[in-house]
Amino acid sequence: MNRQISVFFSLSSKAYYLSPKIGILIPISIYIFSDLMYPMRKIVSAQKRKSRDRNPTGQAIVSLLATNGLKNKWEIKNDLHKSYGNVYTAIQTLLKQDLVQVKEKRPSAKNPDPQVEYYTLTLRGLFAYFAHTPNSWRQLEAVIANFPDMLLTFKKWPLFVRAGLKDQMLSLVKSSIEVNFADFRIVYRKEFPFKSVFNPMEKVRELIDSGILYVNTLLPKNKLLARVCKQDSELRRFVEAQLDGEIQEAEKTRLRLQVWREWWKNLA
Repeated sequence: MNRQISVFFSLSSKAYYLSPKIGILIPISIYIFSDLMYPMRKIVSAQKRKSRDRNPTGQAIVSLLATNGLKNKWEIKNDLHKSYGNVYTAIQTLLKQDLVQVKEKRPSAKNPDPQVEYYTLTLRGLFAYFAHTPNSWRQLEAVIANFPDMLLTFKKWPLFVRAGLKDQMLSLVKSSIEVNFADFRIVYRKEFPFKSVFNPMEKVRELIDSGILYVNTLLPKNKLLARVCKQDSELRRFVEAQLDGEIQEAEKTRLRLQVWREWWKNLA
């Protein structure tokens, strides 16, 4: 740094000796250029940091769990052809990011005393899979089969398939997940200060199911879907709960508008 400063002053003094105007312009132009380049340096620094923070093994693990279901560390190591240390580090990062979780523990085949952890994706992990994995939507049916407890729609999937609604439901699931990506991003960005306005993950889960089961059930063209939902007790309760919630919100809106109407009427 000191050498750079000495070179800078040396050039400036020599230029000033040749021409006072040039000698004055050199430090000014360098100052302006460095000021203009500061944002660019920040961008480059952020890109380097982002590149350093990437977790390619973690992304591969998310994809593996999405399409193959439960896996332990040794199975992941063998499937991905990675070192155990690499897999262990990636798993710890994914756990901290709430992208995977320990689903269950089983005794080891060689030694029954140690409990082997088996990992699965969280709802955040499922979003990450669809957001960052190329052609991930082609694996949607496999994902649904691997995560029956993730959404009510996934749990009731065999019911929709038997009713001949598979293709329609695949399209609805994809659309609802894509619509709720915004809610996921808001929840995931923990550095935001206004946490109270963000939807918790359970609410995002409900919004996805609602976008599939409730909104589309009320459309006349989806009468078969409506019949399937009404015949199943759990689906019927979900749709009716969503409908009751809409009615309550509509009543609150009506009362609020009535108050505003009276205020407007009495305004002098």
